[in-house]
Amino acid sequence: MEGLFDSEFEFEEEIIEGVRLKLKPRDAGQVDSQVHLTLWPAAIELCRQCLVYVDEEKRVLELGAGTGLVGIYVAKNKGCKMVITDGNEESVELIKENAKINSVNIIAEKFLWGGPAIESDIILGSDIIYSRSMVLPLLSTIKATLAPSAICLLANHTIRFNSLESLFYETCNQLGLIVKSLSSITDPLIKVFYLTHI
Repeated sequence: MEGLFDSEFEFEEEIIEGVRLKLKPRDAGQVDSQVHLTLWPAAIELCRQCLVYVDEEKRVLELGAGTGLVGIYVAKNKGCKMVITDGNEESVELIKENAKINSVNIIAEKFLWGGPAIESDIILGSDIIYSRSMVLPLLSTIKATLAPSAICLLANHTIRFNSLESLFYETCNQLGLIVKSLSSITDPLIKVFYLTHI
């Protein structure tokens, strides 16, 4: 039996300053089923934002990590305690492999939104708001996980986010989350949000 990532279908590439990832090419006919294995543009933006907002002594949680780029980048550049999660087992295995490639010490685990809170000082998520059905479970998870002094950074490309923007703000308001918009560093089409408790 061949391995999970058969070399005929995978490639390794340097994505951002010294972080190499094993990726699977996107099959145009299966985008929905491969969303967790795709590197989305907001991940690069979130990496840049983390250089500003993440301190090395913090406990950091990444939600819906897919390939693990953001968490691996943060672990490599900040040396903080990093827990990288995704709801898909195939992604979790890919994250572990990518962490080895980059020689970073992280915890990678399967985590479904709405599950028991993972204690964190900073929560990260890139391009994880792309369906109406995900907004409440995601924001409820963030609310349950955010300690009083914790923050959450979310980055989303407008092509997937604009139709959900009002629902996002309404749900944040209902849950008692304060949302502040940050200026994008890499791409004006990417929206970046800084969330805290009221």
